[in-house]
Amino acid sequence: MTRIVLGMSGGVDSTAAAILLKEQGYEVTAVYMVLGHGSVPEHLEALTRKLDVPLHIMHGTLEDFRKTVISRFMRDTSKGLTPNPCVYCNSYFKFGVMWSTARRFDADLMATGHYARFDGHWIRRARDRRKDQSYFLWGVRNDVRPRIVTPLGDITRQEAEELVRSRGIEIPQRPSVDVCFAPDGMAKYLKSNGKLTPGRIRDVDDRVLGHHDGVELFTIGQRKGLSIGGVGRIFVLKKQGADVIVGPRESLRVKSMDVSDVIWSSSLMAPPRRCLVQYRYRTPPVLCRIQWLGGNSVRVFFEEEAYAVAPGQAAVFYGDGTDFPNDLQLGGGWIVSSDYLQ
Repeated sequence: MTRIVLGMSGGVDSTAAAILLKEQGYEVTAVYMVLGHGSVPEHLEALTRKLDVPLHIMHGTLEDFRKTVISRFMRDTSKGLTPNPCVYCNSYFKFGVMWSTARRFDADLMATGHYARFDGHWIRRARDRRKDQSYFLWGVRNDVRPRIVTPLGDITRQEAEELVRSRGIEIPQRPSVDVCFAPDGMAKYLKSNGKLTPGRIRDVDDRVLGHHDGVELFTIGQRKGLSIGGVGRIFVLKKQGADVIVGPRESLRVKSMDVSDVIWSSSLMAPPRRCLVQYRYRTPPVLCRIQWLGGNSVRVFFEEEAYAVAPGQAAVFYGDGTDFPNDLQLGGGWIVSSDYLQ
């Protein structure tokens, strides 16, 4: 029987993953890493007993999480970027530290409840495109990828929920949060850490339209939270020091962006000339051309309309259906700058 270590959160997804792995004949050990919230779900031990899966809780990961994920998040935020902590948490912890843990358990494989599919060193989109999480996984090391099993990649979220219910398992409802280490919201988190910088809200003609409590709370393309009346539909165009610059949506259109620290899915693969790129998790991918800038940097030229590209976010490349299928992830990197059309 093949031994596998499963990253267990206690939610529906990791529970469904445990059920499927046991059905597929794996010897499953569940591992819970204490990360952003710093606590262990009260129901976790009872849940793993019901699943007949041994549970190992890793308490020593919290301080490392603070030194890596949270410190980088705070550093990038202070630079005016829009960080994506889930990407580097997945790369370092959920697929890095977890694989090291799997080896200590003499496991041949590791698994998670992510909606994505691993195929050797390639990553593919999940069958459930609405839940697909492959965007967050481009930083997973190529040498680890062949050891990863993601059983939810081939089912939908609804099927996962039905599977858990069919086993008579009830999962306590947990509030949905954008960032695990800020369960009360980013404004409260940054304020409690003394990281909010108040400033002005200005338009492109340098007129002061209002004031804000913290430039760190805004991202490129944001409309909500501006609290400005009588000026029509306006969006955040950029952050300039402590000031937020706003304007119409048309001013957000981007013709190109520079991406650094790019990791390709195959070390033998040259940067594709043409592909799809997804530059935000909730933004559909668009066609682009890629120009290699040397090293691990590329310039991306958009061939379809692209708006509100935010430095600090991830740019993830997929096939465009010609040389590579459009569910195949080709690589990813960090957006460092963008060039507006206007």
